[in-house]
Amino acid sequence: MFTNIVISMFNGYTNWFIDNCVYSVYTVYTHIERGRFNMKILLQNNSNRPIYEQIKEQIKAHILQGKIEPGASLPSMRELASDLGVSLITTKRAYVDLEQEQFVTTIRGKGTFVKSQDPSIMKEKQFIVIEDLAKELTKQAKLIGMDAKEINEIITLIYEEGE
Repeated sequence: MFTNIVISMFNGYTNWFIDNCVYSVYTVYTHIERGRFNMKILLQNNSNRPIYEQIKEQIKAHILQGKIEPGASLPSMRELASDLGVSLITTKRAYVDLEQEQFVTTIRGKGTFVKSQDPSIMKEKQFIVIEDLAKELTKQAKLIGMDAKEINEIITLIYEEGE
């Protein structure tokens, strides 16, 4: 009888814990050493963004920040999938998107390489992305009655924190 009470109490606590806690599951990939660069990728399994998009965005960020130089070879799709513990289809989707966005080029039998970019074109591409994000931010802020001053304060705070 005592065992049943303890188990019931434990199950009740477990159910409460499951219902009232937020879970964060992370797969951290510390780095890929490829020649002269290290590429760090952090995947958040609990994110609303698909895994392939997280991979794509982080590789793109490394390229835009100059951490991966033009002509550098990226890991093969199989190698990256294995290292990250994700499906080959996931890494293929990330690489295909990067190729469509003109960040990389794939040569059959050779690999995937970072394309040389005109800095002004890269900056313009990112400006368009930032402008689209700002439009969405403004739209969401207006829905809750937030004014431009409050939006600017939030952006300034985030910018200064380095997020």
